[in-house]
Amino acid sequence: MTRLQHQILNATAAILVALFIAHFFAARATHRLGADLARQRNAIVSARQVETILQQLTQRIAKGAETDPRLTALLPKPASPAAHPPPASPPRK
Repeated sequence: MTRLQHQILNATAAILVALFIAHFFAARATHRLGADLARQRNAIVSARQVETILQQLTQRIAKGAETDPRLTALLPKPASPAAHPPPASPPRK
């Protein structure tokens, strides 16, 4: 093996070691991001389930409020439109 071949082999080995180390850190970061994404996804799924349950509960209270004045007291009073302006629409991309 000539001196030039030996230097090329050493340079190639150094590059491969650097790539291996970079891959290790990239894999760790990807794993952390995946775990964060899974937690956020679970929070969204839970919120959607709770939203459905709360909507059903509100509908049952509203239906029962037609006959029971105690349930009417649980429902919010309608506010004037000026007191609560409509929410702003999200910015368009």
